Amino acid sequence: MKNLITLILMLFVSIHALAEEKFPDYKTGEGAHYEMTVDGQPAQVKMAFVQRMDKILILEIDMRMASEGSTIPIHMVQQFHLGLRDGKIQLLKGFMKIPNISKPQELPADFLKGYNGAQMNSFIISSKDDIEGSLVGKEKLTTAEGTFEASHYKRTSNGQTVDFWITEDPKIKPMSILKMKSSGSKKEQNYTMKLKGLVKGYRSQINASNSEPLNAMGRMFLPMLTTSSFLH
Repeated sequence: MKNLITLILMLFVSIHALAEEKFPDYKTGEGAHYEMTVDGQPAQVKMAFVQRMDKILILEIDMRMASEGSTIPIHMVQQFHLGLRDGKIQLLKGFMKIPNISKPQELPADFLKGYNGAQMNSFIISSKDDIEGSLVGKEKLTTAEGTFEASHYKRTSNGQTVDFWITEDPKIKPMSILKMKSSGSKKEQNYTMKLKGLVKGYRSQINASNSEPLNAMGRMFLPMLTTSSFLH
């Protein structure tokens, strides 16, 4: 399926875009820090807004994770440009920045479309009826930022089930996802993500105007990402 980070982004933004025909007033530099666990190993993920326009939202993801078969951790920054049209989210562009490559690399269309397994469209929330139909119930959930009332939702596709907990608490908005859990028959489909803290003052690490097409080194790096612990 599409990489996990794109799934988180699309799920998050689609939920918030339901209320109106434009993205909410996200503040530049604000976001959230999540800790993931895959096979007992932690990974750190930071999401932050870097630019907002009426119909376009730009977000960055800073990821640090263990790589299978290597003692050297992966550090990658991804930037996604999302568009809003008729209440639906569109992934317009994607970029990545990794060590040893001086310029950001533009992600090819096939990378954005996804990999084998559950498709992104199976998890995007497209209407209020759609999200209500996925509601499991109301629960209290404790995170590093405190205990919050949360709505628990569940989505299933192609043998993969994704549970996610959303809060309306203003302390956490706009990053309203408290927890996400994926389970499935494949090893790479099993992981958890939980809020570790809030992010303020984040500065963009990618200048998309200075990017170049994905080069040979970048193409070598993409398979590492798809086989690393949680990018499925």
